[in-house]
Order: sequence, then structure tokens, then C-alpha cells
Amino acid sequence: SIGTAMWLGFSVILASITMGMVFVNILPHECRIVFRDMDRITLPIFILFFLTAGLELRLDLLLGSGALVLVYVLFRTIGKLSGPMAAAGIARTDPKLKKYLGFGILPQAGVALGLALLASHKLVELGKPELAGLVITTITATTVVFEIIGPIGTRFALVSSGEARRK
Repeated sequence: SIGTAMWLGFSVILASITMGMVFVNILPHECRIVFRDMDRITLPIFILFFLTAGLELRLDLLLGSGALVLVYVLFRTIGKLSGPMAAAGIARTDPKLKKYLGFGILPQAGVALGLALLASHKLVELGKPELAGLVITTITATTVVFEIIGPIGTRFALVSSGEARRK
């Protein structure tokens, strides 16, 4: 199915996620066995994936577009905090959920980097290598930022909402 997605020009990431979703819902027991076996090989794959993303980070573009990174961080944070708050208000959920959910979803990593890598390769194919570099540099740099503040926000949300205890 991944080969078919590539042949048809569909997103490999979305095809993979869809394939996983179908398998886990059709064969849940078998998927647990597969997940257990995959745990043994995921660390080297993660290392290669994040190494590849790091190789795309261009400090010259980062220094030249620092304002873009700050704007992205600011607006992503506003969206992550206000979106769940608005949705929880519309759904009339528990006020604690409404207040703290956004803090719990601040981390950014794998999928964002994967999509940024795909976008940057497409932009290179379209003859826009500088824009490609800007996309991957912005997302890689902000992933570092959100992987530092994201877990802090998640812990804050869990403790403040009463879902976890402070140690």
C-alpha cells in the first residue's frame, strides 16, 4: 500500500498512518506482537530520522529568519492554547479540561519534521531551494524549542488539572 501511495503521488506519511490504523483495528492482537518486535529496532530508526532532520538545519537561514521562527512559535502556541479551549467550550466539557488541554499538546516532533522534510523536497523539485531550506530550518528549530517547553506544558496541564500528582 505504501508503494501504491508513492506511485499515485499520495503522502507516504498519511498512507503509513492509515495502514497502521486499519491494521490495529482489524488485527489488534497481532499488532501488539508486531509493536513489541518493532520496539527493538525503533531507536536506531529514530536516531537516523532526527539526524536527517538535523542535517537539514541551516544556521545561516536560522539567523537570517529568526523573526520567522519567533512568529511561528508565538502563533503555534496561541493556536495550541486557544483551539482546544474553544473546542472544549463548544463541547461544554469539564472546565479543567478547557483550561489546561492546550498546554498538554504543545510538544512537536516526528510528524511535523516528516511533513517538513517532504515539503522541503517538493519545494526543491519546484525550483525553490531557498524556500525549502527555510521550511525545514524553521520546523527543525521550533521542534527543538517545543520539545523543551512541550513536556513542561504537559506536566503543568496534568498536575494543574488534578490528573497527576506532583512528585
